[in-house]
Amino acid sequence: MKPILALTDGVKEIAKGNLDKSIEIKTDDEIELLANSINNMTSDLKNYMENLSKVTAEKERISTELNVARNIQLGCLPSVEPDFSNRKKFDLAVSIKPAKEVSGDFYDFYMLDENHLAVTGADVSGKGVGAALFMMTSKTVLKNCAIFASSAYSRGQEPDLSLIMEQANHQLSENNEEFIIVR
Repeated sequence: MKPILALTDGVKEIAKGNLDKSIEIKTDDEIELLANSINNMTSDLKNYMENLSKVTAEKERISTELNVARNIQLGCLPSVEPDFSNRKKFDLAVSIKPAKEVSGDFYDFYMLDENHLAVTGADVSGKGVGAALFMMTSKTVLKNCAIFASSAYSRGQEPDLSLIMEQANHQLSENNEEFIIVR
């Protein structure tokens, strides 16, 4: 087959999607150089498409994992129903919309005793998984410190809110190499 016709047929086959097609022309001139350039381009295109496919699959996997993390995070935030929907002394409504799939924003509310409601809202600096993990830890530590301190009500005393924050900050600072401070 003549070199230009072989080149034309090879390019048509590649254009139809056969990226495994190699155009073999041995003429020791510009036609052979052009065929080799097309072969290199086809090989590069095939590699690019394979890499793009891998990157796309990885992004989809990460997106799925972040959506699972978002659902877990939102599931850990308290709901008004059923514990707070029948209270006669107050109405309570909640809403949160993270800026990303997961974030450091959180709220919490719980009864310390029959007459005292604790409400917490916070925004951990930063966004993403790191902030979400620290948020979950902070929420748990703060609630535990507040519930422990609420035993003061049974003794007719008020719990020391600054002490609750100090204790929570101390617990959060232990083994915390990022030096995050609760305020």
